[in-house]
Amino acid sequence: MSRRNLAIVAALAASAGAYVFFIGMGYRVANSPPSPGPIIALGDSLTQGIGSSAGGTYPEQLSKLIGRPVVNLGVAGETAAEGLARLERAVLAEKPGIVLVCLGGNDLLKNRDVDETFAALDEIVGQCTAAGILVVLIGVEGLPLVSENFGTRFKELAGRHRCVYVPDILDGIFGRTSLMSDGIHPNTAGYAIFAERVAAALRPHLSAE
Repeated sequence: MSRRNLAIVAALAASAGAYVFFIGMGYRVANSPPSPGPIIALGDSLTQGIGSSAGGTYPEQLSKLIGRPVVNLGVAGETAAEGLARLERAVLAEKPGIVLVCLGGNDLLKNRDVDETFAALDEIVGQCTAAGILVVLIGVEGLPLVSENFGTRFKELAGRHRCVYVPDILDGIFGRTSLMSDGIHPNTAGYAIFAERVAAALRPHLSAE
């Protein structure tokens, strides 16, 4: 990573502290502190790490930041409904203590019905929460054709299930060529900021364990 990119990462990561404000959103987060069990990242190409170099995915960088393994279950191209379809066998069967949910971007790109997208996300978060899992909901905004109310829907979903919420994860990353590998996916430097924002939201709950 170049010095210029490092400077950008440092500056944007410093702003990650602001994300702590969104951890509770005025409510007590459900299932905090988390129960023992793995940390699982459920998502699409942003979780899989398309565009990153070796070791540069957000789950890998998050693991280093929090000092705990993070299982990467990202599948490129996955929609919220497809994530829901594999939730039981891929996620709940592993009895995780924490699940990071980052889905919805492909629904936008594929012009899926917004209500159906959030119905699937609601079911994912609801099933995880009911199983005693601490959920971190990662809001995906800033993409081409993004719905104006997408961010509001993520926030409402987080409040309904009282989960940790990281809003607009690509804010300040999307559209900056130094942080992007292509028109959609961050590069390793971009994923570093992504990971720090998730870490900032998650740390208070890990420290309470």
